[in-house]
Amino acid sequence: MAKPLGFKCVLCGREFDPRSMVYTCPDCGPDGTLDVLYDHREARKRINRTTLASDNRPNLWRYEEILPVERSSSAPDLSVGWTPLYRATSLSGKYGVGELFVKDDGRNPTGSL
Repeated sequence: MAKPLGFKCVLCGREFDPRSMVYTCPDCGPDGTLDVLYDHREARKRINRTTLASDNRPNLWRYEEILPVERSSSAPDLSVGWTPLYRATSLSGKYGVGELFVKDDGRNPTGSL
């Protein structure tokens, strides 16, 4: 796994140790979500277009090389991604764009992933 270097608050920039168990910045509250900081060169060695093209697991473990967690045997293999795209012809005509598609990410476990 490409280990995270730490976490950084998107609002105030405060950084946290990668072993910390904080999920939002204590100074900024629930709006202070934390970005995961990586050594991107190291991560690119482990996950890239080739590795993704050869891994068709329809769940988050497809990205386990860059996830900031260790895989647990008790973690469920929830399907993530591969949600449908719908052609939105009415909207494309309304906004004057050639083709427009709407992606239904509401089927993901978090509703947004």
